[in-house]
Amino acid sequence: MPSKLSRKQQDAIYDDYTLHGVKQKDLAIQYSVAPSTICKAISDKRKELETMPTREKFVAGDKRNGRLMSCQEPNKFTGTCVVNGTKKSKTFFAKNAMEAQRQWEKWCDDLRDENAFMAMVERKNDNLPRIKAKEGEAVCGYPSDPIEEIKPIKETKPTQDVKPIQDAKPAQEFRPIQEVKPPVAPVVTYDDKPVYVLWAKTEVPKMYGAYKTMDAALKALDKLNEVARFLGNGEVFDVEEVAWKC
Repeated sequence: MPSKLSRKQQDAIYDDYTLHGVKQKDLAIQYSVAPSTICKAISDKRKELETMPTREKFVAGDKRNGRLMSCQEPNKFTGTCVVNGTKKSKTFFAKNAMEAQRQWEKWCDDLRDENAFMAMVERKNDNLPRIKAKEGEAVCGYPSDPIEEIKPIKETKPTQDVKPIQDAKPAQEFRPIQEVKPPVAPVVTYDDKPVYVLWAKTEVPKMYGAYKTMDAALKALDKLNEVARFLGNGEVFDVEEVAWKC
């Protein structure tokens, strides 16, 4: 431990730093020592606590309503809150006791607000008048509930004797409807012969023209590919035989 600080001062420095969030430079000014002395005092105190048996230190609250305690582990706190006679527990992590206390108080307020809301809803339902059902009516118990009238079923007698129908014709046999296929249009060719389409094999295919004979298409193909090779594009044209349709 630093020689310029007493044991009581060292404990007070550790509590001010960990529980109340006082900065080390402010503690150095307060005790008239170097900031390194404050830092060493806090570090030595923390090591001392780590070797001691596990113990908690009171931060805020009381046994009746709930308490917040600091743990031996740094920045860890445990809190309890008594709501409607039931104790609830939660662990908090904060850089100091002041921040942990803010978290703990908010948690307790949320629990108490939720409990008060549920109690108000229960009291409101209990105070609603109950409705006594009359004969022929069914109710659920509250004025806002719909009332459903239940009427007894009356027996009716036929005015005349019902005789079975005689000589009834048997039902006709069900026959599935046969699938009707649409007529197929005949393929009409140009002079009953195919045509030859000359096209360019580019990224987006482009049609150049159609020819009646293969010879005519091939002659045009040779000329176009010759020009394409001269331009450095290679043979980009081709011929396809297709049916002439109209």
